[in-house]
Amino acid sequence: MKVLLTGGTGFVGSAVLAALTARGHRVTALVRSEGSARTVESAGATAVVADLTDTAALAALFEDADAAVHAAAASDGTSPAIDASVVDAQLRVRGVDRLRVADASVMPE
Repeated sequence: MKVLLTGGTGFVGSAVLAALTARGHRVTALVRSEGSARTVESAGATAVVADLTDTAALAALFEDADAAVHAAAASDGTSPAIDASVVDAQLRVRGVDRLRVADASVMPE
């Protein structure tokens, strides 16, 4: 199965990535940086550097996926001026909305 994964280098996402690749699934992971891309690729997946807010990029990734797992989060605590829990909640909710919109744009009617 071809799986699109967001958050593949995070706590939950890295475990999902390991489980999927161990079972022989072909995983494409959406990542934010070249460093994360190298991490994902060393775990046996294909990395695509893109932003979760880019619905067009997500739609293109959905065209080649049989399933999607949304494990992206932003609660890394790197910015004390920003309430990480709010940013994380927005990313999770808005991320699902964008995945849904991207999926709908490639689904046949």
